[in-house]
Amino acid sequence: MLSATTAKTGRDRVYQSGSFRRLGRETSLLSIFLALYCSQLMAVNFEPEMIAIPAGSSRMGANTGTSHERPVHRITLPAFELSKHEITRGQYRQFAKETGYRTDAERNSGGNQGCYAYQGGIRFGWTRGMSWRFAGFAQKDDHPAICISFNDAMAYVNWLSMRAGKQYRLPTEAEWEYAARGGSVDKFSFGNDEEEFCLHANGSDSNLKEIMPRWDQPVNVCADGHAFSAPVGSYQANDFGLHDMHGNAWEWTNDCWNDNYEEAPRDGTAWNSGNCSLRVVRGGGWSSEPWNLRPSNRKSSASTIRHFSLGFRIAKDL
Repeated sequence: MLSATTAKTGRDRVYQSGSFRRLGRETSLLSIFLALYCSQLMAVNFEPEMIAIPAGSSRMGANTGTSHERPVHRITLPAFELSKHEITRGQYRQFAKETGYRTDAERNSGGNQGCYAYQGGIRFGWTRGMSWRFAGFAQKDDHPAICISFNDAMAYVNWLSMRAGKQYRLPTEAEWEYAARGGSVDKFSFGNDEEEFCLHANGSDSNLKEIMPRWDQPVNVCADGHAFSAPVGSYQANDFGLHDMHGNAWEWTNDCWNDNYEEAPRDGTAWNSGNCSLRVVRGGGWSSEPWNLRPSNRKSSASTIRHFSLGFRIAKDL
């Protein structure tokens, strides 16, 4: 056993040799490296997964739809990127946590209280305190962010662009329909058979009818496994590799509203004229009947409107 004197001398030698000083420097460098690595990992993971959509030409609109979907015309688009999934609650939570942003629902904007949310039974209405955090039914962070206004979607896009150093944006209406079709010319991206719908989308169905027996709107003849919203990516992707282009959540686009396509751009760019107090929403949501889940279907909404199945996905130029 070492004597106290020997042990002290040994310790003195260690300190005098600088081993502990070197060890301290090495530990500090390791901590810095780990911090930088983790920050780089976060910089990769916070960005939604994007899918490259090939350049091409496609029909837009439908003669069998409403007057808003006519005239049917051909669009030709350059390649671009679109998020594989709708932006999730978890992704929106990260944005809200980092910036302190409060949504239109949380600020009671536009003369409405909270969000137009689910109130139980078959009741829906403006409800103070409801927002993307809770819209009247259970959601997890892998579900689509809903109760999101156009303003809220743009706030997220602007933050993401600054955070990532890339120019993210909302898709144009033409990009959205082109991507939703996935190269198909049928009624839906997967064909014309509504009985196949529950393999591809979350819309109104027998699961919803079980929860709301008095639901008086048309429902799909199948069961998609979810009465309300579903985790993103729960259903088969279309041929471009995109999920939930039919149903789950309505999605904002960047276009101003116009009643028809008479003067619509043919090159895939956003339509920045018309009634810009209204924006185009696409795709249908978890409570939508088959008619509203068609790729050609289009609706308008004021920029402060938010409701129980309204969300978004993002785009980027290549």
